[in-house]
Amino acid sequence: MSDKASTITQLASTTTYTMSAVSAGLATLSFNQWMMLLSLAIAIATFFVNLYFKRKEDKRAIKQAISDAKIKDFILAQAIQQQADRQNETQ
Repeated sequence: MSDKASTITQLASTTTYTMSAVSAGLATLSFNQWMMLLSLAIAIATFFVNLYFKRKEDKRAIKQAISDAKIKDFILAQAIQQQADRQNETQ
């Protein structure tokens, strides 16, 4: 037998034994235990989805705050410039 066929045969055998062991282990769980695991998985997924969107919201809030601060600084600079122009005109 070639090396490739031997490797495929060995992989198939390993996969078969692994999946039968997993199936035997999972068959020991009752319906209530399955529902508990499903609920736990949903809760964990919800946590990470909320974390993702909260971080996105925080980044957006930071960008908005920076933008607002730049606008306020620009308006303040214009007001100071206008006041300086008025004082120069009166002198």
